[in-house]
Amino acid sequence: MAVPGTPEPHIIIVPAPSLPSQPWWKALHLTINQAFKSKNHNVFPPSWTRLPEAPTAAAERLKNELGPNGHIAVVLLVDRPIACAGAMPWDGLEWIDESNTRWNDSGTHDVPSVPDLALVPATEKPGDDWELCCVCVHPIHRRVGLSPRLLRALVEHIKPLGARRLMASYAVEETGHYWPHMGFATVEGAGGFFKKGYVHIDGGEPIQEDVRIALGVKDL
Repeated sequence: MAVPGTPEPHIIIVPAPSLPSQPWWKALHLTINQAFKSKNHNVFPPSWTRLPEAPTAAAERLKNELGPNGHIAVVLLVDRPIACAGAMPWDGLEWIDESNTRWNDSGTHDVPSVPDLALVPATEKPGDDWELCCVCVHPIHRRVGLSPRLLRALVEHIKPLGARRLMASYAVEETGHYWPHMGFATVEGAGGFFKKGYVHIDGGEPIQEDVRIALGVKDL
């Protein structure tokens, strides 16, 4: 229950290409990087999740990640961004090729990666599937339900755009317990496995432990 006189946070949703011109972008940039400081860096090194220190380069990186048809929902407390989440048309499972490994319930990880779209039941037409990404909440504003509010706002925004399902890829050991709670059903066999030492970008930091990635699907 809000304290009388205390401002309530509200959510706005903007197209991803508009990020560099938003008046609150520099503050959101700081919020995103602060949110990821508390992550388990053995799962993903800082360079994998944090944005570049320069605000302009950071805006370009996030804009490009979300793509020309992506959108980002931002929680503003008065005019200060304290959380965000993005959604974009789904790119499919091709990213698993990078890991060159699949994982299954038996715990084996040495199966060559051959992404199989048949693992995800087909929808009626292209554009039905969207992907959730860039979910973060500033540490001092966690545990008050902002992530579910962001998810609901994004869903209501993308459904008129044709979205019928929302995908989420996540590290099993890091946040695997959370996404089923948010209504995502795990697609068995559709995940990936990154071995210790894997480097995502040439010259970047390697991961320090094996990481399993799962794919969750939420019907809208």
